[in-house]
Amino acid sequence: MSATPEAAPVHRGAITICVMLATIMQALDTTIANVALPYMQGTLSATQDQINWVLTSYIVAAAIMTPTPQSAIAEPCLSGGLMSSSTA
Repeated sequence: MSATPEAAPVHRGAITICVMLATIMQALDTTIANVALPYMQGTLSATQDQINWVLTSYIVAAAIMTPTPQSAIAEPCLSGGLMSSSTA
């Protein structure tokens, strides 16, 4: 007599809002980095090539830390989780 665990309810509205907020925050962070570049260049007396490394490093770090949706890779609703791990 084994009890079968019931599937957790899917809260699509909450998931959608979380994904939208994460996207907006990423765009806002990128905008802040772009606006700060001229100030950093003047303060640090850096050349344009040197200051471009700041933005390149930021973009690479953001890409590494972006989670991969498991539903795009594996079967949908596998284990009841949509985003259970990241690529890093």
